[in-house]
Amino acid sequence: MRKITLLFLVLLVALSACTSTAEPPSPAVPTLGETREVTAGGFSFQVPPDYAARVVEGKVDLSDSQ
Repeated sequence: MRKITLLFLVLLVALSACTSTAEPPSPAVPTLGETREVTAGGFSFQVPPDYAARVVEGKVDLSDSQ
């Protein structure tokens, strides 16, 4: 009976050592373009790729290429 218990414990320890935890994937980082400063509005921003930015009196108008 002791041999079976000992064998069970050894197998349990061996199986627990085989498990591994995978690291979660890192979040995607967006690629941004040029930095535009809006002095009348008191802020700055980066224009996303494939977007056009128009600044008028502290306001920003972003539009995509389509």
